[in-house]
Formats: sequence, C-alpha cells, structure tokens
Amino acid sequence: MSQTDCSAKGCGLAVLDRMNRLFELLSMGCLVGFTVLVFVQMVARNMFNLGIAEFEELSRSLDISMVFLVIPILMRQGQHITVDLFLWGLPASLDKSMKLLASAICIGFSALFLYSGYLYMARHWSVPSPVLKMPNILFFGPALIGMALFLLNCIAVFVLILKKKDA
Repeated sequence: MSQTDCSAKGCGLAVLDRMNRLFELLSMGCLVGFTVLVFVQMVARNMFNLGIAEFEELSRSLDISMVFLVIPILMRQGQHITVDLFLWGLPASLDKSMKLLASAICIGFSALFLYSGYLYMARHWSVPSPVLKMPNILFFGPALIGMALFLLNCIAVFVLILKKKDA
C-alpha cells in the first residue's frame, strides 16, 4: 500500500475496502453457485422426478453465505435497510445524532450476534449437517465471518459520521 493511499483514506479504511471487495466477489460466487444448484434441482425434480438432497443443502449453505457476506458492504455503502419515514419528521439538526445512534445499535447487534454465535459454536461446531455431513463451523462460518466484517464496517461508519462536520 502506498503512502498516498494511507493519507488520502486512512490505512484502516483502505484495508477494510479491500476486504469488502473480496467479500463482494465471494458473495457473487455464492449467488452463481446457488442459482446453478437451484436450477439443476428444479430441472431434476420437474423433468426426471428426482430430488437431489445434497444440492438442496449446499444451496441453502450458499444462500446463507451470500446474505451474510454482502451485509457488510451494504452497510458501508449506506444501502442497508433504513426507516426513512421516521427520519423525515425529525429536524435536520438531529440527523447526525440519529445516524450515530443507528450505527451504535448496529455495532451492539453485531457484537451480540458474534457472541451468541461463539457460544453456539463452542458447543456445536462439529455437529454435521443432515445430508452432506458438513460441520456447523463450515455451514455457518461464513455468517460469522460476514458479521465480523459487518461489525468493522459499523465501527468505520460510526467514526466517519462522528468526524463529519455537517452531518
């Protein structure tokens, strides 16, 4: 990383942006895999009266992975779910405070999610999935990794809002 990258954006944000880009590519791969598996499953069921349980379970895993890998990126880009109707009625002076509050709530939620995931995985990490016998740590690992990146992005957004002068 060059010196200009660090001074223009901050080294932490540049690394976080690269991680976000990697997760975006991984989530696109999950989407492609999920789509192919569901299509093959649909053709197999409708044309050959054949259900492929392995494809069902793998597509479910890819679906979970895709969602949790893309959530951090949406948060960072401000494309996550917001309740704008509530914000429209507030005075502009409260805008920054409400954004900080929302970011703080997201930080708390992601920390609680990660803690509960840790407690669950500490006891059940090796429990296999029904069909593929995939351990829970592989099945739900991407969700925990995605939520960890979500936490980092929430903290970054919180700090960026805090440093911003006008809102």
